[in-house]
Amino acid sequence: MLSQHQSRKQVLVKLENLQIFLHPKLLILIEAAQLSPHRHVLEPWIKKLKLASKEAENVLASVESSKHETEEEVDSHSPYSELLNFKLPKDSSDKKNLMKSLENLEDIVNEAMTFVGLLNLPSSRNPKPTQFRETISSPSSKVIGRDKDRDDIVKLLREDITTGSSSYICNSYSVIGIWGPGGSGKTTLAQYVCEYEKSLQEKYFNLVIWAYFSPDFDIYDLWKKIWGFAFKEACPDFIYLEEIQSKLEEQLRGKRILLVLDNAWYDKRVSVLNVQQLFIPLRSAKSGSKILVTTRMEEAAKRFGATNPIPMQELDEEQFLSLFMHHALGYADAHTCNNHVVEMLTSIGKEIASMLCRSPLVATTVAMELRIRPDPNFWLSMLDKVLKGTLDSLQCLEDCLDKFFIPQP
Repeated sequence: MLSQHQSRKQVLVKLENLQIFLHPKLLILIEAAQLSPHRHVLEPWIKKLKLASKEAENVLASVESSKHETEEEVDSHSPYSELLNFKLPKDSSDKKNLMKSLENLEDIVNEAMTFVGLLNLPSSRNPKPTQFRETISSPSSKVIGRDKDRDDIVKLLREDITTGSSSYICNSYSVIGIWGPGGSGKTTLAQYVCEYEKSLQEKYFNLVIWAYFSPDFDIYDLWKKIWGFAFKEACPDFIYLEEIQSKLEEQLRGKRILLVLDNAWYDKRVSVLNVQQLFIPLRSAKSGSKILVTTRMEEAAKRFGATNPIPMQELDEEQFLSLFMHHALGYADAHTCNNHVVEMLTSIGKEIASMLCRSPLVATTVAMELRIRPDPNFWLSMLDKVLKGTLDSLQCLEDCLDKFFIPQP
């Protein structure tokens, strides 16, 4: 027979699963079924799902409202109190009814998920490929003009969290934020930092974890990425967040961690509660662990816990030209062009670079087009297009930035 503590823990785990997974799944399934060309056949099933969704809302609302009533309170030291600040009913029969409702909802959702294939929805084992870019922890090419910025970040990563003023302080980790507009080089700088940390003979961090914070953000997906770095294997499927959380905490215990969240964004869905949930597995990590967040907005960095987010600095004129010409010339000077042609390309390249607003992403995009044709006439035609604002790659880049980076509130 379950003890009172075990029973309460079980209910909390199921409530968490209902709030984060089951209820959203119900809403998605209902919407997909209503749009299905076979809706007339699915109508009885849709009604059942709607009733289940209403029951889920009632369960969450009743437990939520009980926060303000004189009922049994969740232990403030319990790990579940960080996830769900609910109070559970004192009466044992009410607890049983609550548990029965939760189990019934689980059964309905599990049964409903068997229709996923018919509704053209992705299952948990076969996720729909994301339309958003995914980044990795290593820079794709030589990094130019960011040595000082990298060294400054590395210094902050070694700052004592008990005395440091640059980051939000927690028991075992602190947060450092890098912010700047799209294409300013935030991701490249973070990659440069990771590359440096991983290259050290004597590692400061036991684990360097890179996670792209996609617009279709999901806590479970992020924890699975952390699992892959921590266990060096694919994360198995878990029914409850609490399962993966406890195993991650055990694996990360006593290790100094660097977690990079690239392209982090913040809105109503990514609430303070969700941010706290994100970092729960790191609370068992060794003191001195760090979370490095890149984002487009200073306020978003602060929401993730960075008290003094670091703005991206523009490359100076010489650094920017060096970056541009590195990508534009490639091996042309050594293999395919004589000195006179290289001088002409360099002269034209300087003019083009001066019109690119010192944006590293814009510079790389334009330079890669030039690189494929080291011909002065082609470069002059590109200069003319840049002057007139008719370069297709720049328009495409602008569209991509709008698509890949969600505006921050």
